[in-house]
Amino acid sequence: NPVVRELEPEELGRIAAQSAKQQMIQSFREAESEDVYDRYKPRVGDLVTGQIKRIDRHVATVTLDNDRNVEAIMPLTEQIRGETHHENERIKAVLLEVKKVGNRVKIVLSRTHPDFVRRLFEEEIPEVSDHTIEIRAVAREAGNRAKVAVSSIDMKVDPVGACVGMKGSRIKNIVEELNGERIDIVRWNDSLQVLIPNALQPAAISEVQLYPRLGRAIVLVQEDQLSLAIGKRGQNVRLASKLVGWDVEIMTYDELNRSLDKSQLLFQQIPGLPDSLIESIITEGCFDYDDLGYSMDPAEIVELAGDSITLDEADTIIAYAKERADDIEFIIDSLEGVSVSESDVYLFPRLQRAVIQVRANQLAEALAQKERVSRITGRLSGWDAFITTRDGYDLALQKARHWFAQIPGIGETVPVMLLAEGYLTFRDVRAVDPEYMVSLSGNTITQEDAEEAIRYVGQWADEMDNSVWEPAPAEEAVPETEEPADAEASAESFDSLFGGDQPARPEDEPPLEEAGSP
Repeated sequence: NPVVRELEPEELGRIAAQSAKQQMIQSFREAESEDVYDRYKPRVGDLVTGQIKRIDRHVATVTLDNDRNVEAIMPLTEQIRGETHHENERIKAVLLEVKKVGNRVKIVLSRTHPDFVRRLFEEEIPEVSDHTIEIRAVAREAGNRAKVAVSSIDMKVDPVGACVGMKGSRIKNIVEELNGERIDIVRWNDSLQVLIPNALQPAAISEVQLYPRLGRAIVLVQEDQLSLAIGKRGQNVRLASKLVGWDVEIMTYDELNRSLDKSQLLFQQIPGLPDSLIESIITEGCFDYDDLGYSMDPAEIVELAGDSITLDEADTIIAYAKERADDIEFIIDSLEGVSVSESDVYLFPRLQRAVIQVRANQLAEALAQKERVSRITGRLSGWDAFITTRDGYDLALQKARHWFAQIPGIGETVPVMLLAEGYLTFRDVRAVDPEYMVSLSGNTITQEDAEEAIRYVGQWADEMDNSVWEPAPAEEAVPETEEPADAEASAESFDSLFGGDQPARPEDEPPLEEAGSP
């Protein structure tokens, strides 16, 4: 059994006394840290005031007013852009984080967090502090702009007017504290059909289409409202998306129609995807491979198909979509200094062709990278890159649609399917296998019809190589299309598609609507 005996202080040496002293100091510090942690951890998100004690490498150390012995830090990332702080300056901030680091407690303050705006509203506006007015959501890009959605439980109190104050007196104080940050006060509504147009003010919204499965809202506007709805560098629509919690996209009616047409073309390339299911997928808001591959699961595909396909077939469809989405991302990354979105890239695996649409003012720069893009590594090695403007590709489709309509014996379905597979010229079509053309028609044409059509195409493809600009007589004139802004670069991109060194049509050659029979 251990023997316990009390020792007199005189019996202890200097080293033992120092050890006891250090142990007591450490215990006191641990107790103090535990007390600070217990007091400030529940206050995360609260507004605090303090005085800047020092600034080291843009990190401000702040002494809190209610406890001069407690220090907090405010990193550069939590400071409003454009602000300059100095020692002994008094500031307001929101308590962002309280955590233990060893035996110490680290307290982090923020002036960029959305809760900072929320707390300033509570401080400046009595109706907010007494909960007559409720702040439903806050979206913010610190230093530039913020949107605050408010509602009132009292029908007699206008939430927007109460927050603004007489001649803007209330909101003015908040804006000054935020270093001039612009604040939009939005009237909250539980209906997204009302809330989204409110969040996008001052733009006039024509229509809102909701796709709950993907959490996407497509907002349709007139052409003259497009830039206002999007905002400077996309800020207005970006903040509106954060405010409502949905992915908001701004489009004109023409852009939506183009997007739907492209979706139809994309999804028709997926093996085993029936036309009825394509329509259902687009109706759910899936417009590209990325939406289909990464926003939907196989069970949802089977449900949309009405159990007409198996779970394994749905897995195959999604795997194909993911692969193509990755390919598109790879192409976009390979174009340096050129702004291209996923909706600007078409992939046609059968032809090993990638159609890339760029802005007219970036076309020349993109074409300079064409050879490198055509030799990119990975799954797309050896693919041909057709780089053009959006108007240029629309013109190519328009011409191809006209040419293919002249091919005898293939009906109306085959030309549409050829366009969906990426075929744009007779030189593309003459390499088509007759059996494949029969399958494209849904077996509505015979093998002999397909062979005759390919012979016809081959004849006129050779004539194209001999500088015949139009391969067949036109039954009706092709509508005039506005030329791309960069005509010289656009012509260069079309040369890659229509025969390289093919000379231009002679000046004395009759226009398309006056051309005679071949």
